[in-house]
Amino acid sequence: MSNDIKTPRPVRGKVRTPIQSAKRKVLTAAIAAFISAGVTAIVLLIAIGGTELIDGLNIFAFADVALLIILAVLLLALKSRIAAIILLVYFAASKAMQYIADPSTIASSLYWSLFFLGSYITGIVGTFDFHKLKKQEKSAQLDTPTYAAPMQDEPKKDAPSDELW
Repeated sequence: MSNDIKTPRPVRGKVRTPIQSAKRKVLTAAIAAFISAGVTAIVLLIAIGGTELIDGLNIFAFADVALLIILAVLLLALKSRIAAIILLVYFAASKAMQYIADPSTIASSLYWSLFFLGSYITGIVGTFDFHKLKKQEKSAQLDTPTYAAPMQDEPKKDAPSDELW
């Protein structure tokens, strides 16, 4: 399979170019970040209402929600490699802290942890692919010679001219 930016790949009956595939991978990570932010916000609002679902959850968890939303927007708007990497590192660090604080949560959250981990890794791959393909596309455009409009043939010096001396 070629990595050429012009080579479309069939996916479930649709043909996607590598750029479209990279954008799709980035979208996957952004959606996962929005889901994570939404679930965190809902749990936080329930906790503020009086029902504590998760120990230690307080108003500062809104910073978590804000960070996830900002990183997701950066992913979508700029296809930011840094935002994709920060999402993965932040997710891994928060899961590590969660599992250290309460090891019993490992079994109950393993499926979702793997889903988010896979989504964020896919987002990193997508952002790097996207920028690599854009760079190839730009260099291909620079390498392609541009031709000026054809010049009119100059009259031959041996041929008589219509001009008077």
